[in-house]
Amino acid sequence: MRILWRYLIKSFLQVFYLALGGFVVIYLVIDLFEKIDDLVEAQVNFSKIFVYFLCKIPLIVVEGIPMAILIAAIISFGILGKNNEIVALKASGINLLRCIIPILTIALVISSVDFFFNQELVPFCLKKANAIWQKESKKSGQSAAIAQGRIWCRSDNVILNADYFDRRNNVLKKVTLFIFDGDFDLVRRVDAREARWSGEDWIFIKGVDQQKSKGNAWVIKAFKARVLPIEVNPVSFETVQRIPDEMSFTELYNYVSRLEKEGYDTTYYRLKLHSKISFPTTGVVLALLGLSIAFLLGRHSSIPLGVALATALAFVYLVVFQFSISLGEAGVLPPLIAAWIGNVLFSMVGCLLLLRAPL
Repeated sequence: MRILWRYLIKSFLQVFYLALGGFVVIYLVIDLFEKIDDLVEAQVNFSKIFVYFLCKIPLIVVEGIPMAILIAAIISFGILGKNNEIVALKASGINLLRCIIPILTIALVISSVDFFFNQELVPFCLKKANAIWQKESKKSGQSAAIAQGRIWCRSDNVILNADYFDRRNNVLKKVTLFIFDGDFDLVRRVDAREARWSGEDWIFIKGVDQQKSKGNAWVIKAFKARVLPIEVNPVSFETVQRIPDEMSFTELYNYVSRLEKEGYDTTYYRLKLHSKISFPTTGVVLALLGLSIAFLLGRHSSIPLGVALATALAFVYLVVFQFSISLGEAGVLPPLIAAWIGNVLFSMVGCLLLLRAPL
């Protein structure tokens, strides 16, 4: 049985490596053609362009692993069926369900590695890649970042700090505004309960305005509402939507916990938190689905047919996954259900197809 396990895993991994390598190359080529003009026009040097695309590879690998597992499951067992090796296994009295176990086991191992990459390597590399794109390509102007659990945004001589950004209403919560002079000395500080975007300016509501006078004394005034013209708009905080991707699972969990304690709506961030677990497990689900289809096709399977089926199934899965995530973001589904419903549905489909397969 160990010999059979080694043979099945070896056949699976050979296809898996080819599929994953092909996915990474295709993704990089498409991304290169989409962004190289902007990077060249911004006169970004070659070394930074190289680092940018190098930092994108971990993310591409993480996103490509589930599809590579699906392709490997369909094609490797399809080849076994076409070579009559499945028939030989049956003739030897081996139940094909026992052949599924090593593939699901290796898929689980790969998914665990996928989770580790998504936990440690991807956030670090993605943060670096986004920083290069935002700063060097000059496409996004001022952008926000999260540090120590708070939102920070700098524009010329102004640094804005906030606890939370309500993207639906364009409202910043617990805002602190630091204004500096030409020598970068602090000359004004504004603390407000919130800041609302009026369409042209930020309206700071219920706060304290501290300004340094000519004699270096601080003049403190409370206010109910005050418009402060700063070169920061809601577009600057669009990058906050990508911040969960730049956080590890632990960092995002701590961030969500803090926001919940302070009473903020964490639907979007909790959805991202659950997705950090649900997406890596996709590999096991798609492996089960791919195996069931390979057994159903039997000797009629072929490499072109396997690739076509795997691509179609991966596309359908991504549509279902993104649709459920959208429902979660809109509040139609709870974050936990929205993140896992795709895996549950496709696991059920895989099991049903497996029951119908001639094992």
